[in-house]
Amino acid sequence: MSETGDKPLARSLGWVTRSRTTLHRSRWFDVHQDRIDLPGGEECVYTFVDHPGAVFVVPVTPDGSIILLKSFRYTCDEWCIEVPAGGMGDQGEASAERVVATELREELGCEFSSLEHLSTHWMANGFARNRSAFFLARDAVVTAPPSPESTELFAEPLTVPQEKARQMVRAGEINDGESAFAVMLALDWLRDHAD
Repeated sequence: MSETGDKPLARSLGWVTRSRTTLHRSRWFDVHQDRIDLPGGEECVYTFVDHPGAVFVVPVTPDGSIILLKSFRYTCDEWCIEVPAGGMGDQGEASAERVVATELREELGCEFSSLEHLSTHWMANGFARNRSAFFLARDAVVTAPPSPESTELFAEPLTVPQEKARQMVRAGEINDGESAFAVMLALDWLRDHAD
């Protein structure tokens, strides 16, 4: 997409981007405000987050348990149960797989034997341009102390059996939406690939 917001599909559907103002830039994401003419002639202002994407990974131990994180999240001022994750914005040209390995080492001190790409999806597409990838890390084992970023210091691992993880998603205990989605994708993959 160009700095003027060129979107070929939108243009083919009659959406015309007249201008773009960047309201915020950071190494993690930008916030843009586009002035648009809609197909019926109506003018509108569309403000959205332009995010370079993220990775979410479900670590599964050799005995089949799932490792989660209980993390304090400033944005919602709550403790959240989630899977290890990380943004791509400050990772340069690193592949999603490399970012997954880095996040597992940083957040859990964890290594793994193999990585399965589960899927890639647009997240929060009503207000964000953010395409995130979901993975399952097999035979995940803690081999070193974690080395979290300063905003991740209030996090602790939580290892649960697969059925407990499923119950936690259904009960809303895994209260981070992307993490709940990642866990369900991983549980489906594990069911479909059971020996």
